[in-house]
Amino acid sequence: TTTTTTTAFINSTASQDKPSVHGIDTVSVTVQPATAVAAQNHKPQFFARPPPKRARGAVAAPAVEREPVQGDAVSIFSKPGDDCLCSLEAYESAAKRPRTAEQLVDEWQNPCFKGCPQVLSLSAGANPVKLDKQILASLKCTGQLDKKFLLCVTSTGLVLVVDQHAADERVRLERFETEIAEQFATESIQTELVNQPLDLPRSHKALLEQHQSAVSRWGWRFGPNLSSISQAPKIQAVTLAVADLVEFLLQLAETRGTVTSPAAVHRILASAACRGAIMFGDSLEMERANLLLEHLAKCRFPFQCAHGRPSCVPLLDMSSLMGLR
Repeated sequence: TTTTTTTAFINSTASQDKPSVHGIDTVSVTVQPATAVAAQNHKPQFFARPPPKRARGAVAAPAVEREPVQGDAVSIFSKPGDDCLCSLEAYESAAKRPRTAEQLVDEWQNPCFKGCPQVLSLSAGANPVKLDKQILASLKCTGQLDKKFLLCVTSTGLVLVVDQHAADERVRLERFETEIAEQFATESIQTELVNQPLDLPRSHKALLEQHQSAVSRWGWRFGPNLSSISQAPKIQAVTLAVADLVEFLLQLAETRGTVTSPAAVHRILASAACRGAIMFGDSLEMERANLLLEHLAKCRFPFQCAHGRPSCVPLLDMSSLMGLR
């Protein structure tokens, strides 16, 4: 018995005298003559093509060594140099062998494009992509996916998906923040006259006395002996409450007075940015989509929405296919 190892290219459009194995393009196979396999007293064999029948009374021809041809028993689980895996026992053993998706991708041979470069790896961190504002500045939208995402490509061949709601939310948030920062700088924060009782613990009242100048810059005004709030800031039509003042005092204490804005202001602006942003289901023309990408690239924090969700995700790098690297 002779076992020959070779690499077979099985073509589904082969001629009739050389039948093909459909569904297989390129595999590494171990070929064993069918006559030798039939002579072995093993479990039932697997054949790409069954051996020919002989007439009743005819004597079987002796096994003769020959070169392997297409149609011999093959195993698609073997590699060059392995023993033949044509028996049921070997087949089941190979089928149970643990294989990862990464191994399958790495071992797969592309039958159409020999030596095709790897564009997308299943290994985390194998091809890290560093996103920066320069990359975002070169984004061009090529289409909208399910009225939720923008499919974009950069000048270097990097393909990204941009969340249209998260992107517009980030743009709106930073615009609101810029407006509030200008009002804060000129001490022109919009306020509202209120009459809110202020019954603070001694520790909180001490904090208010210590940071009263910082609190006043946001428009808070107080009654005699800090017993009430007579005026409170109004952000996006929302008047800040006593709880928001207390939270700001604790921020000032934790940061030793270095914090510049109450946390409530950010929450209100983020909520306003979300409610008025482009939503899932909104259809975008290419002109408006590219304008959104242009505004996103100018943001201070363009890679996350107002609530911290990623605004864009890279899909694949086509630079090697485009001859750019």
